[in-house]
Amino acid sequence: MVFILKNNGTYKWIIGCLIGVIIILVTFLIVKENDIICVSFSESLSVAATLSSIILSVIAMLYTYISGRDTMIISEKIQNTIKEINKQVQQVSNETKKNTEVLIKVKEGIQYVESAMNTSSEALKDIRRENISEREKQVVIDNIERTRNSMMMFLNKMKENV
Repeated sequence: MVFILKNNGTYKWIIGCLIGVIIILVTFLIVKENDIICVSFSESLSVAATLSSIILSVIAMLYTYISGRDTMIISEKIQNTIKEINKQVQQVSNETKKNTEVLIKVKEGIQYVESAMNTSSEALKDIRRENISEREKQVVIDNIERTRNSMMMFLNKMKENV
C-alpha cells in the first residue's frame, strides 16, 4: 500500500518529528561513543534539545528574512499597481469632463437649432399668406437664408468640436 502525502501540515509535522528523532539519536551516539564519556540519556536529550533549538532558530531567522523580502516585493508591486490605477482614474476623469463639455455644447446647439426652426416656420407661414407683397416675400426669404446660413455655420462648428 502506497500513501500519497499531500503538502499539508501533517506532512510537515512528520518530517519535523523524524528530524528531531534523528538529531537525538545522533547526539546520543556521539556522546556515548566507545564509553569515553559516560553521560546519562537525559543529559544527551538535553544536548540534543539545545542543538535542535539552535538549528530551529537559524531556520526561523532565514525564514523571517525570506518572508520579509517577499513581503517587501509584494508591497512594491501593490504600490505600483495603485499608482497605475490612479493614473487610469485621472484619465477617465479628464475624459468625463471633456464629454460633459461636449454634451453641454450639443444641448446649446439643439436649442439653437430649435430656435432657428421656429423662425423658419414663422417665415414659411408669412410666405403662405395670400395677401403678402413681393417685398415682404423677399424679406422672409432673406430671413430664411440667414437662418439657414447660421445653422450651417453652427453645424460646421459642432463638427470641429466633436
